[in-house]
Amino acid sequence: MLPIAEQCREVGFTEELTRLLAYFQPVGFRGKLHSREHREKFGTAYSTATVKRNPQKKGKFRLCIDGMPILEWFKMKFKELKEKLGVGHTPKEKNRPQRELRI
Repeated sequence: MLPIAEQCREVGFTEELTRLLAYFQPVGFRGKLHSREHREKFGTAYSTATVKRNPQKKGKFRLCIDGMPILEWFKMKFKELKEKLGVGHTPKEKNRPQRELRI
């Protein structure tokens, strides 16, 4: 469970919210979360964070925002930001292999 707590702190959750998430309690929040992968902070007016079992990896857990894994949530927010700025996909992004966070 420690990797989940570390991930919660890394993205910007307070100690109190991290503690609640470590006990599998859903947490409502607003504010910004930091994505190390995108080197960006993404804001939300209101979202819910939960810790769920990872169906692909037995015995592992993952942090979810609004029901989706946090890495997918960050990708969605990054795509929204790019669309808002009018920036298209670059060839580098299309050919880059997908990475996932191991917990």
